[in-house]
Amino acid sequence: MTTDAFIPAASRELIHDLNQRYRAQWDRAERLQAELNDIKNSRAWIIFRWLRALRRLSLPSPPWGEGSGVRGSPMGSSFAPAKRPRREVCYVR
Repeated sequence: MTTDAFIPAASRELIHDLNQRYRAQWDRAERLQAELNDIKNSRAWIIFRWLRALRRLSLPSPPWGEGSGVRGSPMGSSFAPAKRPRREVCYVR
């Protein structure tokens, strides 16, 4: 382990400041995670999930699958469905 004699004073201050920032961001992330857990355990969230499931069941799905979106992604359902692949082969000589 190094002692303070080997680390310049400016570097010690920088390391201390970086550690303080890291700690503050870690605490913030823990608070946000706790808030998210509280939201997901609320009755309103359970009702919201139930309504989303009902909406998914009521909407017709495309004949070739789910489309281009990834299920659960924030922008998965906002894009137009993928086009069907063409069954042609193109040879370039």
